[in-house]
Parts: sequence; C-alpha cells; structure tokens
Amino acid sequence: MLKKSVVFILGVIAAASLVVWQIQDRRALQRGAELSALYCSSCHVETSPDILPKRSWAAALGYMGYWLGIDNIDYLDSEPEFVRANVSGRLEVLERDEVFPAAPLLSDGDWALLRRYYIRRSPSDPIPQSGKPELHWDLQRFEINRTSYRQPLAITTLVHVREPFQEVYIGDSLAQSLTVIDGGNGQIRTSRQFRPAISPVDIHFVGDTAYLGSIGDLLAQREASARPAHISALTLVNDSIADATSEVVLENLFRMADIEVADLNDDGRLDFIVCGFGSITGSVAWYEALEDGNYMEHVLLPLPGAVKA
Repeated sequence: MLKKSVVFILGVIAAASLVVWQIQDRRALQRGAELSALYCSSCHVETSPDILPKRSWAAALGYMGYWLGIDNIDYLDSEPEFVRANVSGRLEVLERDEVFPAAPLLSDGDWALLRRYYIRRSPSDPIPQSGKPELHWDLQRFEINRTSYRQPLAITTLVHVREPFQEVYIGDSLAQSLTVIDGGNGQIRTSRQFRPAISPVDIHFVGDTAYLGSIGDLLAQREASARPAHISALTLVNDSIADATSEVVLENLFRMADIEVADLNDDGRLDFIVCGFGSITGSVAWYEALEDGNYMEHVLLPLPGAVKA
C-alpha cells in the first residue's frame, strides 16, 4: 500500500512538473515572439520562423545578433567550423565600418529567449515549394537561339538588349568585359575591356555616347565608405563600342545597381539618377550636371538597398 502511495505521489509530482514546464515553455516562446517583434522589426519586416529550417537559423541569428550588439557566439560551438568563421567574419566588417553598437541592445537572457523562439518554431526541413508550374522549354512566343558566347567561368552582371541595332550586351564582372552579340546570328561582334576596370551593371545609349555603370566592388569586400563605383562615357565609333574610347565622367559612387540618364532640370545637360545599393550604407541620388563639367550630388534617399531608379 505504501509503495503504491509513493508511486502515486511521484506520478502527481511528475505530472505537475510537466504542466509547470509546459506553461513556462509557452511563456518563454511568447516572450521570444514579443522580442522578435520589438527588435527584429526595427531593421526589417518581422520574419516568420518557418522561412528557414532549424539548421539555418543558428548562423542567421549570429549575423543578426551583431546588429543588436551581441558579440558572444558561444551558442554556435556545436556548429561546423565554417559557420563560426563566417559569422565571426561579419563582426569584423561591422566593427570596421563603425556600425557595431557600443552596448548590447538586450540582455543575455532576452537574447536567449529570442533565439529559442526561432529555433523551436522553425521546421526541421525547408517548407516544400508547392504550386510551381512545370518548366517547359517550348515557348510559343519565343525562339531559342544559341550564341558563340562562351565563358568557362563568368559573373554576368549585365544583359542589355539594344533593339534598334539587334545587339545584346553582356557584362562580365569576372572578366571585367563588355561583349556585344549579334541578335540575328548569335555571333560575337566585339568584346572590350576598359580602364579603369569595369564591373558592368547598367548601360544607356544617348546619341553617339554609351554611359556604362560599374559597380566597382561586386562582393562588398571594401569599406562601405569607399564608394568604389563609377560611370564611364564610351564615345561610339559608327554606333559601336568596338573602337570606342572611354572616359570616367562620375566616380566615388556607392556600389550601384542601376542608373538613369536624363536632363532632369531642363538645362540642356544630362544628369544621372544613381541607385547606390551600397552595403551597410548607400543612397539614391541625383547627380546634377554643372556648367563646368562636374556634378553636384543631391541625395534623394539616404538608405542602402535600392535596385531600380
């Protein structure tokens, strides 16, 4: 009888402990969700845990923690070495660009709750991509033509169709080249490299000039303040870049994603709108052409990330 009573009491204690743990766990997860809404959404749209599997959140949270002033990544000790190396490398970038917070924005306890929320609520495997139509190469409105353009290794950062001349322009930031393909037979018409070196992302043709935008630092390896991008004016010969000369007309730009060329203030001089995607810093800016040939910068949006003017 005594043995049964002891077993019963232990069972009650275990059940009560389980209930208490479940209540505490729910409260902890709820607190983690509240912290996510408070801190994560201060930089970007609040992110649902299910967009990444559990194995991806550890590193992602490491990156995000730096923006919150959390430099202790001991919680990544069980992760592969390359994960810890990649995450810690990001800290060096933030410190270099002087954007790492001087003090943590939340306590160690709250940071643990926030991480726990994302890890617990995320799926073990990525959510299946359902409802995607089957890929068909038979395109009724298009005809697939092979070209003579071949690059064993390439980083293609520009594709531009110059329809009046039936030309396709391909910019390769690895080869630092601009190649022109005949839109009729697919053969290469010309391929050029210029000085300074180019990483082409956009091109605009105005009269006998082509304005070529170069991102300058494709992988964002330099300081955010370096502003490595530039715009070159290519003076065309017989409407071609084959023998064109190149001159930098605008430099010291944030890493650009897009440019527009227009006379914005009707003074007879062409201005530029530049989407300085940047990295940690960037901007959308109007560069007003001045009478002496220089440009005056007017920042329209002092934020990074712009991709289209």
